[in-house]
Amino acid sequence: MSAGQVRWRCWADLLHVIQSGEGGTERVLGMGLFDFYAEHTEESLVHDQAVRSISTAQVSAVLKAFDFSKAGRVVDVGGGTGELLSAILSANLSLEGAVFELPHVVANARNVLSEAGVAERVHIVEGNFLEGPPPAGDTILLKTVIHDWDDARAEIILRNCRKSASSQGRLLIIERELPKVGQRGAAIEPFLLDLEMLVVSPGGRERTRQEFTSLLSAVQFELTKVVPTDAPVSIFEARHLSRHDTF
Repeated sequence: MSAGQVRWRCWADLLHVIQSGEGGTERVLGMGLFDFYAEHTEESLVHDQAVRSISTAQVSAVLKAFDFSKAGRVVDVGGGTGELLSAILSANLSLEGAVFELPHVVANARNVLSEAGVAERVHIVEGNFLEGPPPAGDTILLKTVIHDWDDARAEIILRNCRKSASSQGRLLIIERELPKVGQRGAAIEPFLLDLEMLVVSPGGRERTRQEFTSLLSAVQFELTKVVPTDAPVSIFEARHLSRHDTF
């Protein structure tokens, strides 16, 4: 995926992206990246397989760092082909869940869930998190989703998730935490991925802890905990500021 033609074409337009602030895919591909994947199934498959590989490498670290035993109904929003949810349910036999994803992506989740032996406990739902709320749940997951979007669209996603989260439920955002400033000798990966988001996503970006706090507060969530993992991602846990939905 990273060395393929689509990414190279987008990165080749880096100078214009920095000068203009416009997303690279609209100019180079003629449409947003996810719209492009919807129309180009071979490229979409490469992307999905790459994301699945990355996710598989991070799942064990997430499970090691966070206790899901009392997570209730787990809804993986933008859950791809279901690797993370499969692992959570495999490790916690009393849980059930749902995967909420675009039709051309979630179609590949059925095999993953069946191979993990959890298909009977998972509801697969086709949908777009920018257009409406996901299925209701006690624990709402957003793994490497928010970094694809600017603040305005990220707020739409979070509002939709808030409508689906139970009043006593929680939201878990699994993302990289961008340091406020670069430090010599510190990991450079979050900054490189921040550039990747600039190039290929419509306003996408990595965020600092304060930026996550502000983003969540804007949609009546409170950041209550940040759990580091052995992988380059952290788990941002948030809960309702109040039980009354004002949206």
